[in-house]
Amino acid sequence: MVLVAIIGTSTNSFAREREWHVGGSAGAELDPAHEVAPLLGLQAGYGVLDAVDARAEVFGAYRPKHPHVDLGALLGLNLKFDVTRWVPFVGVAVGAQSALDASELAALIVPAVGVDYLVSRDWSWGLEYRPALLLSAAPLELEHQCLLRLEKRWGW
Repeated sequence: MVLVAIIGTSTNSFAREREWHVGGSAGAELDPAHEVAPLLGLQAGYGVLDAVDARAEVFGAYRPKHPHVDLGALLGLNLKFDVTRWVPFVGVAVGAQSALDASELAALIVPAVGVDYLVSRDWSWGLEYRPALLLSAAPLELEHQCLLRLEKRWGW
């Protein structure tokens, strides 16, 4: 009887290995000076294992208080905790960021926590929070990033 109840209430697994996903993100970034900047990004990922995605991302933030644009790129891994429609994850990425009009590059370590909702086999949206640690700054600086993501998935 318990087995029938478990089978009857189980859901389909949607997150898989060897699955590609590409998409965009929009959100906000809070820098160490407490300035809020709009943040846009493009990301791509590949399901290395059922529970692990390799990810790459490029992003830009516009700083209206001191008008300039910060551009950055990240490479990282996400560990997914569930493979149903709701997929919580944690991750870490490394990369670099620079102001568009500056020559210096800031190294980044970016842990992440978030959740994706798989609307269908082909589309997902997600929420993500990332405290980005700028290693090249003295003293070390922390930027907080909150993102809403939309992704197209294929290859499953």
